[in-house]
Amino acid sequence: MRKIYPLVFIVLALFVPSSAQTEQKSGFIAAGQKVFSIGAAKLINQSIIEKNESKMFEIKAEYPEMTGANPAVAARFNQLVKDTVMKEVEQFRGAMLTLTDADLNSAGESGVGNYLEMRYGIGFASERVLSIGFGNAVYGNGAQPNEYSFTINFDLKNGKKIELSDLFKPDSNYLKFISDYSIRSLKRNLEDLSDDEWLENGAGARAENFHRWAITKKGILIHFDPFQVAAYAAGPKEILIPYSDLKGILSENSVVSQL
Repeated sequence: MRKIYPLVFIVLALFVPSSAQTEQKSGFIAAGQKVFSIGAAKLINQSIIEKNESKMFEIKAEYPEMTGANPAVAARFNQLVKDTVMKEVEQFRGAMLTLTDADLNSAGESGVGNYLEMRYGIGFASERVLSIGFGNAVYGNGAQPNEYSFTINFDLKNGKKIELSDLFKPDSNYLKFISDYSIRSLKRNLEDLSDDEWLENGAGARAENFHRWAITKKGILIHFDPFQVAAYAAGPKEILIPYSDLKGILSENSVVSQL
């Protein structure tokens, strides 16, 4: 069963060394790397491996599990990560289990088995904040291979997921600021691979357009998956908005105000 791995690395590259810094270290959790330390806490690499011969699909998913931290905080983090990862796994598995014999014959003729590959990278880590980017590559039922991503930003002090809205003052209209900033930056780089309608649909001031984001030392990293703001040939895109540009709308009590 031939598989196509590079897609997942393209996605994850956007969350690690070039634009996002860590206090400890950054990058992929490689196959041989089992532990990532954040003060007393440690992230241990866990894997889900599943192969279904009759339905011709494979699943390989990696995710971090926290130990050594406050037990309540670690339990909340581990539940959040596991639930998020399993939602993706179960969605893919469910779709594959519904494939008909005709679908399977088509997949067999193509020579490419159906698969889900999921890996992650530590984009930023301190004793207060942890930001993780997940990159996913999917091939199913003869469709074009697809890559997509999601992020988890976590407050290690309060033991909760950090939402983008948590970083900003109430009534700051932060989505419009981020949208305007992103569209201006994207227009400078996309040339004829996008247009105003595409940018408004993919980067307009709506929460669903900005659910892939990460905390970095220098600013907030906004990620756009392929097709979201431009043609597939443009690939995934990222916009780093420096904290200095967000100064007027950031909440003084947010986790990034203490970085």
